[in-house]
Amino acid sequence: MASSTRAFPGLDAESEGAALFEYFATEVFESIPEADRAVLLATAAFPQFTAEMAAAISERASAGALLDQLTERQYFTERRVAQEVSFRYHDLFRDFLQAKARRTFGDAAWEATLNRAALMLFSRGEADAAIECLRAAKNWEAVGDAVASHARPLLAKGRWRTVLGWLDDIPEATLEANPWLLYWRGSARAGSDPPGGRAILEKSFAAFGAADDAAGQLTTCAALLHSFFSEWNNGPSIEDWIEATERLLSADTAMSPGVREAALPALVHAMLVRMPTNPRLPEYAREVEHNLQHAADPNERLSMAMTLMYYFDEMGEFERSGLAFERIEADLARDDALPINRCFGWYRKSFHAYFRSDFTAAREAQANAIEIAREFGLGELEYVTRVSQAMTLLANGDIDGMRRVRGELLRVLIPQVHQHAIAFQWLDLWSALVADDRNEARRIWDGFSRLPPAGVPVYTKYNQAVVWFLCIEGKAATALERIADWRSLLAELDNDWNEFNFLAMEACARVYLADQDRCDSALRAMMALGRRHRYSSLTTWIPRMAATLCAAAWARGIETEYVRWLVNLRGLDPPEPDTPDWPRAIEVRTLGTFAILLGGQLADFGQKAPKRPLALLKAVITAGSAGLSTERARALLWTELDGDAAAEALAAALHRLRKMLGDPNALRLNDGRIALDTKVVWVDALAFDRLAEHADEHAQQQALALYRGPFLPLDETEGWTIAMRDRMRARFGTLVARRASVLERASRFDEAIACYQAGIGAEPLAETLYQGLMRCHLTLGRRAEGASVYRQLRQTLSVILGIAPSAHSESLGKALLAPD
Repeated sequence: MASSTRAFPGLDAESEGAALFEYFATEVFESIPEADRAVLLATAAFPQFTAEMAAAISERASAGALLDQLTERQYFTERRVAQEVSFRYHDLFRDFLQAKARRTFGDAAWEATLNRAALMLFSRGEADAAIECLRAAKNWEAVGDAVASHARPLLAKGRWRTVLGWLDDIPEATLEANPWLLYWRGSARAGSDPPGGRAILEKSFAAFGAADDAAGQLTTCAALLHSFFSEWNNGPSIEDWIEATERLLSADTAMSPGVREAALPALVHAMLVRMPTNPRLPEYAREVEHNLQHAADPNERLSMAMTLMYYFDEMGEFERSGLAFERIEADLARDDALPINRCFGWYRKSFHAYFRSDFTAAREAQANAIEIAREFGLGELEYVTRVSQAMTLLANGDIDGMRRVRGELLRVLIPQVHQHAIAFQWLDLWSALVADDRNEARRIWDGFSRLPPAGVPVYTKYNQAVVWFLCIEGKAATALERIADWRSLLAELDNDWNEFNFLAMEACARVYLADQDRCDSALRAMMALGRRHRYSSLTTWIPRMAATLCAAAWARGIETEYVRWLVNLRGLDPPEPDTPDWPRAIEVRTLGTFAILLGGQLADFGQKAPKRPLALLKAVITAGSAGLSTERARALLWTELDGDAAAEALAAALHRLRKMLGDPNALRLNDGRIALDTKVVWVDALAFDRLAEHADEHAQQQALALYRGPFLPLDETEGWTIAMRDRMRARFGTLVARRASVLERASRFDEAIACYQAGIGAEPLAETLYQGLMRCHLTLGRRAEGASVYRQLRQTLSVILGIAPSAHSESLGKALLAPD
């Protein structure tokens, strides 16, 4: 019964719908005057068209009026108003008209109409619609020509699906017979399936060879090399195509200069990642550099410059890399520059800025590249730019920022891509080390160390994270073995940037092995290269590793000017907070003297030193880590002023003191207390206090080395300095006595004597040190020397303090003065 109610009994619902549309379409078509039907049939060739196009294709001047009528009557025709008025048929009505046109005109005439429509669409820049017409007309030769004209910019925009769609209907025999169609099909396929694309490109290469077309072969070689880059797969199979490219470039074969110029960047890129020691690589790079100066097309310039920046940055020739970018910086804003080229240009700029420690420029370039990559769906480029972004954050110790970028990396990571996996775990290891999370680093290393190598020799100089991890895990000898293996891969490459990074890794391992002579040798060579080229970074910058290297060089007096410059530029903290010997920006010395050093140079405040600001600094230091209350500061330094005036004077002195020190963050004022920012200002007395509290012998030796005399010796009349001076004197005496007594018990009397003498030199009123010195001389039978120490003690106490030695000192003195 249900079927009997249908308009077309016996048909299913879908077929009935189609039949109904056919019925109504026929009714509409036949209601139109016969003279006007030809307009509908001819215009069915277009997906969308204007009244002028309709008049031209149908040769009917009144075509526009007819289309207006169809629109007003809602006869399956839609009028659109944008930059111009255009018309579009309902998809099913267009299918109906096209079938009717083929029957009415005949195959040949209808295909001629489609070809005419294609020409009109090409003239309007509507390549997609034009190629649709050519495919419908089965004009495969014209389709091939159209693909050749339009595929390159579409592929550069990531529209490989469109190009593949254009080629889908072409008979295989036609494709196989046309090397260029194979070339474009392979290039398009490589956008989603690089191995599959390479298989087609290899057929194209063979077909060009059979046709004796060297230019086609060279163009195909460049596409094959690019397919490895897009896959981030630089395995040994790329070497065959490097050799084929070189063979074609060196052959005495006539080809247009543009073909050679287009292939060279791909060759330089491929050689850099697989054959960096090839002696011809610099020659090819110089040729690309020359071509860049004369290239007229912006996209050609961008391609050349990006390759050069990659090459020069990896070779450490940063000035030449910067010049290459300057040549294309304006091109990055051009409308006719392809998105992939603009994105790649900013990506390369981000790496260049990273190597030069220009992190503001790096972040700006990364933001530009990511914006373009996301707008145009360039996932691979977004991934590698996110890697650059993560490197910049880690080099600055920004772990929170790294966590956010890690999430973005996971979003675009392709697990099947080997180098994606390597880069991700490498960043994870680096991140754990910067965060000083040893357990997490061990967990990551467990998986990362099992991954096969990336197959890119120049990337071995990015292994600082691996070396640092092995060193802090007590495996520095293993690190040295790995460094030797990495170096061997680039042994023939005369490259200071590589050597600088390898020397840094070697020096770090030798620091941990306490291999002093060879460590010195590596440090001297590394720091000399750094000074010569003004290197401001390592490929993988781990702040604690860099600080360890700088501390070792500074302690040995190696390239101290360069080390200071590097420490201040990168804001490196010493390996241990109270390391005495470190090139700090601001140092205040209060033990045995009072001096301010700015950038290692004694501060010169002129003939009239600013007494109140300096007195304020001394009072803040005396107050210790808790800081000095503003009320106490006013009471100590401005007793002659009332409350408001004293407060104003304190504010002025604080402002002036910050200005003198050259850093507004040197002193903090919080909750009514003034305190030093110990990350900005280092004070020997405060460091002495912290080091002296350690039970560790090394820390205590550092504390002793810091004590060069009493605290603020020129301010002994200031009552507020006495307590700290006495406390430090007592602590120093205890430390020296403890150290020397250990030497005494070990019968190392000469060393104990030297220790006591050094202590007396720094603190001449420490009586216990004289006692120890006398005791050592007495034990050794050196009565004359011991008696001289006793007399020195009596005179010092009498003249300075007006007191006599203690009973214990007198007892030792009598023993030394007694006759044999």
